[in-house]
Amino acid sequence: VGESVNVILDQKLGFKALFLGYILPFIILMLSLIILTITTENEALSGLISLGLLVPYYFALYTQKEKFKKSFSFRIEKLD
Repeated sequence: VGESVNVILDQKLGFKALFLGYILPFIILMLSLIILTITTENEALSGLISLGLLVPYYFALYTQKEKFKKSFSFRIEKLD
């Protein structure tokens, strides 16, 4: 307790976390927004549906958290 440490995560796993948490949801949001705006011509409805599509995505990530716990491992390195 009170010691300075570095928390280390493999860079490849960091990019995976970034992709799953931010980039892929952004792509889903933008593609669905563009497609729905073109097909329905109702921007408000398109926006709500696009945001609603993220709910099952993040729920699916949540249900897979045990799998992610096994693949994401952190190391702790004591600083001198």
